[in-house]
Amino acid sequence: MLSQTDQLTVPVSGTDHYTVTAEDTYGCTETATVVVAGGPVDVEVPDVVKGCTDEVIQLVATNLDPNDTLTYNWYPPDKVSDPNAPDPVVTAPPGTYIFALAATNQFGCSDAYPIQVVVVDEHIALAFDHTVQCDGLTVAFDNQSQAAFDYVWDFGVPGSSADTSTAVSPTFIYPDTGTYVVTLDIAHDVGCVTPAVDTIVLVEPEVKADFTYDYSNCSEDAIEIAFYDQSYNAFNNTVSWQWTFSNGLTASVPNPVITVTQEGPLVASLTITTAQGCSNTTTQTLSIDFTEVTLASQIVLCKGDTTALNPDGDPSYQYEWIPAYNLSDPHAANPLAWPEQTTTYTVRITNFSADTCVLERSVTVFVPEEVQVDGGPDRIACEGPVLLNAVSPQAI
Repeated sequence: MLSQTDQLTVPVSGTDHYTVTAEDTYGCTETATVVVAGGPVDVEVPDVVKGCTDEVIQLVATNLDPNDTLTYNWYPPDKVSDPNAPDPVVTAPPGTYIFALAATNQFGCSDAYPIQVVVVDEHIALAFDHTVQCDGLTVAFDNQSQAAFDYVWDFGVPGSSADTSTAVSPTFIYPDTGTYVVTLDIAHDVGCVTPAVDTIVLVEPEVKADFTYDYSNCSEDAIEIAFYDQSYNAFNNTVSWQWTFSNGLTASVPNPVITVTQEGPLVASLTITTAQGCSNTTTQTLSIDFTEVTLASQIVLCKGDTTALNPDGDPSYQYEWIPAYNLSDPHAANPLAWPEQTTTYTVRITNFSADTCVLERSVTVFVPEEVQVDGGPDRIACEGPVLLNAVSPQAI
């Protein structure tokens, strides 16, 4: 006996027959039977089903009411092997989906169950690159992954829970310089995924343009100058060198060579630019001073005489004359020479201006054959005139 009152609450599951007996005050009774059928659908499905394309991804619906005979309808029907089976195989291409199951029992009662379905391409490849911005702490990440979605970034800040992102290619500002291990993964733990991991090193940002130069070739009216980039870039990613010179010349290579044909100040400027657009400029002024040489090509010197080799020589230059014999001073601007025979003197002239400029020139001291003359024998004459007859093979 379930109750002795005129009301009874009973569960609904399948089909049940309930009998009620009524009795009056005289003891007379009457019996009636009530059939209760139906009940709610009770199905268990997983919240999330995920897998890779190289494995079977199966949906499973479990009927928890043994009294129910269920009809199944899976949505979307074109992305499962059998939309009316309790355990169809997912046939959807890679991606994230919300599937739904509509289950109906034999009494027409139904319920719907959503399921997240994740299909990951078996050929997924996670990869990324990064660029440190000019402030040294802001890092732009470039996602280079293939066949991936639903990204999860961990920027590797120790003790931080705010160092993550789900953007495709995020930008993150680090709290300080240092070394950080960055991980790129997806939000789904499946067997075909290998996270991408890289270590980035952040240093104090410094981009400083600098250069040196030297004279690679000199003449009296032109100087060839080689410039050498000596810049410092903490990011080690210089992509542009822009040289400008006050004489109108320009260059866009790290180490240019220019030829200057005018004396006076030459202003040289170098601007370097990094891959992320950081730039810095430096300027130097060179004093261009040509080396003036007024050396004669030949000097005729009578044997036994002395001559000056470079009367207009500039004493601010450094000289080195060779050969040094029969010279008053091989380091003088204008040495005296008394060679006994024709001699070619080579002089190395060094001009210390913006840089060392060295010229080599030569002068030949021609010493002709010594003049021979014979005036004839001595004469004694009582009366004149007397004819003297001189003979010289060199006379003209």
